[in-house]
Amino acid sequence: MVTDIQDSLLANFNINVWVLLPVLAVIFGAMFKVPAIPSLLFATALGGIVAIVGQGASVGEFLRVTHYGFNIDTGNEVTNALLNRGGLDSMMWTISLIMFALAFGGILEKCGFVEVLLGKVTKNIKTVGGLVTATIITGIICDFVLTDQYLAIIVPGRMYAPAYDKMNLKRSFLSRTLEDGGTMWSPLVPWNGCGAYQAATLGVHNFEFLPYAFMNLINPLTVIIMSYLGIGVKYNDEQDKDQKEKS
Repeated sequence: MVTDIQDSLLANFNINVWVLLPVLAVIFGAMFKVPAIPSLLFATALGGIVAIVGQGASVGEFLRVTHYGFNIDTGNEVTNALLNRGGLDSMMWTISLIMFALAFGGILEKCGFVEVLLGKVTKNIKTVGGLVTATIITGIICDFVLTDQYLAIIVPGRMYAPAYDKMNLKRSFLSRTLEDGGTMWSPLVPWNGCGAYQAATLGVHNFEFLPYAFMNLINPLTVIIMSYLGIGVKYNDEQDKDQKEKS
């Protein structure tokens, strides 16, 4: 099988060390913490140069592949499945969903709808465990309602930040709790931008892989239990000092 794939690649492409340049560009960009967009654009440009100079493609062919995707019949089904992929056009459904989700979520946030619906919850919270539970549940609800992972972090973060400050909890603890809810559940929601990307990449509907996403399901429950037990709760330095002196 491996030999057949290698033969089909050698028969259709000019394989040499230069074809690794785009991959190396992405790796070095990640190593040196270059922002994602410039790094990917640079790697794409290198890929175009390699395709034109090393593979004999024209500029028009490179632009067409970038937009519509690559399509070739190498005579090997496995190789075809590896190489034939869509370009920007194939991702437009996911991209448009993210754009509409951001627009919809932005309207809800600016108009204060979420705060009106969920803001009264904070008035009845008396313990750290209750605050963590409310934060996680709100983040999960926002994943479904605001349809975007980032909004499911930002909106509850702004809403619960005063409550965390009042209990003298670190903002880093708030940040971690937001991740335990909004981030962990975003891939499980089909109309969430993150969930749409996961489903499109894996080719599996979100509700189909949901029962097997053990970390996403168990992590929020574990964090809630730990917070009620006082495990992993992070207070500001002043309260840490007071607790040490009392102990």
